[in-house]
Order: sequence, then structure tokens, then C-alpha cells
Amino acid sequence: MTDTEQAGDKNARRRTRKIITERIQAVMRSVGYVKKDVALRTHRGVSHDAVAAALRGEMVKAGIVLAVSTLDYKVSDTAPSQSGSVGVRFILDAEYTLMCADDPNDKVTSRIIASGDDYGDKAPGKALSYGTKMFLLKTFMLETGENDEGRFEADLAAAAAEPVTTAQLMELAALIDETHSDTAQFVEFVSGRASRAGFSPFTSLQAMPQGMMDDAVGALKAKLVRNAATSTPPHVRSEKVEDPPPHVEAERYETHAPEAAGAGHSIPGAAGSGRARLEMPGSELLGKGLS
Repeated sequence: MTDTEQAGDKNARRRTRKIITERIQAVMRSVGYVKKDVALRTHRGVSHDAVAAALRGEMVKAGIVLAVSTLDYKVSDTAPSQSGSVGVRFILDAEYTLMCADDPNDKVTSRIIASGDDYGDKAPGKALSYGTKMFLLKTFMLETGENDEGRFEADLAAAAAEPVTTAQLMELAALIDETHSDTAQFVEFVSGRASRAGFSPFTSLQAMPQGMMDDAVGALKAKLVRNAATSTPPHVRSEKVEDPPPHVEAERYETHAPEAAGAGHSIPGAAGSGRARLEMPGSELLGKGLS
């Protein structure tokens, strides 16, 4: 791939890549509920591990990375227990950042203060885990409950079966036009995928279910990147030199047999006693004065 083609490919990727807020929204479309898995003294709660397990795969798929930076912390003793033991309370002040894996400068950051109590050495880890869990729960607006499935799953299934919105239609139409795709063939292609995904077949963009929107947009954007990688920009084609410069033309000479005496002048280093004629458009014979 030439430098020009690489530049075109890079520009196409830049136009089609999602920013961090779009990636967060993509995860929110896929994950909305986490089942409570921890029995506490008065109620059930959701653990850090349950939240991480629910989100990790979709965050990797969306290209989102989580980074945590400690800003400050405080350590103090807890009140004595009934047995008289004194524990450690660790209060953590930290920044939690979600960033694009392919562009760390594209990010969102929140500051969370969390605490963890322990009678051993686990208080810092508890504070970090609690802060991370709360940050992820609130950022991705996750529902928690004691059932295997929450309201989110039912709402998501109903919304996925609904036809695409006007805004989604406009986005698809723009991408179809930009990729020079045939609308009928594209509808047939996505409808085939929809059948395998459990949706009813459709024959028009207006009837496409919202649940197929990500697949449809992804296919068109992938084609856009391929088109950019295989095409040469017009400004590159226009740089072709029609007439070579004089010094290039001067290098095109013909070697003649020894009997062609007088037809040219000897060229130092030429094989045998051959003679050559140097021709340059608009100039006199360059052999003048050479013998």
C-alpha cells in the first residue's frame, strides 16, 4: 500500500470511528441489568465481580479501556467490634477514566470517593473495588435486581423489533450513498442476517428492525474503509507528468555502429568504438566540440 493509500485509509477510519460517548452508548444498548449475587445482613447486593463480568466483553468489543488514578487516601481505625477488635478504614479518592483503546485522549473521567473496612490488609482493595463498581453501575445506568432477568431485557427485546427511526434511516441513506451501494441489494443482505438473528425478514429499509441497525451500519462503514484503501485520490492522479523534463530526454541516446562515422560524437566509456547521438528537444546536438 502506497503512502497515499495509507493516508486515505487512515482518513476513512477517522471518519468512521466512534467517539467515547458513542462507545459507552453501544455498551448500554447491550448490557442493562446485573443480578444481585451477594447476601448482606439486611438485603442482597451486587458484587464488583458481577458488574465486571457483565460489562467486560462488551467494553472490549466497543474498544473501551478503564483506568484508575489515586488522588488521595486516608487511613483510620474503625470502632471496636463486640470482641474488642479494631479494624482499618481506608478512604480512597480516585479518578476513574473510560477511554478509547485507539485514542487515549478521547475519554470521560469521574471522581469517586469510596471506603473499605477490614480487620486485616484488605481495606484498600475493598475501597477500590467499591469505587469501581459504583462508577460502572452509574456510568452505564445498570439496573440491579434479584431475578435472572430485569425490565431491561424485556424492553430491549421490544425495542429491537421496532422499525428503524427516521434518524436511523437518514444515517443509513447517507452511508449507502457514500459507499455507492445498491439499496435493494443491501436490504436483501441485511434481511438475510436478520433472519438468522431471529427477526422477521423485510424488503425495505423502512421495515428494518432497530436490532439490526448496528450490523447494517458496521457493514457499510467497513465497505467505506475498503473503498478508501483501494482508490487513488484525484489530486494524486493529476500529478502525472505528461512531458518529461529536458534532462531526462537527454539521457535517451542511441548507440551506432563504428561505420556510422560523422553521425555523432564519441561518448567516453562507450563499448568498443561505438558512437552515440544525444538528442534534446529544442537544443542543438550536444556532441558539438566533443571528439
